Amino acid sequence: MTVLTIDPGGTTGWCLWTLGAEPDLRPSMTNVERFGQIKRGPLKTVDLLTASVALRSSLCQRMDGEEDEAIDHVVIEDFTLRPAHRVIQSDMDTIKLVGMMEWAFHSIGFSESIGNLTKQSASSAKGVITDARLQQWGYWLPHKQRHARDAIRHALLYERKRRQE
Repeated sequence: MTVLTIDPGGTTGWCLWTLGAEPDLRPSMTNVERFGQIKRGPLKTVDLLTASVALRSSLCQRMDGEEDEAIDHVVIEDFTLRPAHRVIQSDMDTIKLVGMMEWAFHSIGFSESIGNLTKQSASSAKGVITDARLQQWGYWLPHKQRHARDAIRHALLYERKRRQE
């Protein structure tokens, strides 16, 4: 099973993750197929649409490949505005980006209602998969890769939840 995890924002982190039939109790970097970051800077509405269409296109191309290359599940970090949080433009851009990603994935058959798209909060990922655990398990990436590292964190949390089902 191949999972695409996404940490959306001004810089968007992503990770392709392979889960075996029996998830490992102690994960290792061998589960990571690829990871990276998309640096976008300040987002504009047109950029949001372009990014989503490009993401949809690249995901469709990947799905048209070999069966073992198909993406089976998508995990997106959900963005939550807190009541005490002062809203700034980058927050609104992230909310728009999450919505556009949901639309793009839904248009190609991924949604929460179908069960092949999951949204996870940043606080749950960082609370359970701490920096110390990432380092212990060999998933620590340099500071400049922190968004890709957060996408890996979401993959680990998804795998952990899946194992507990």
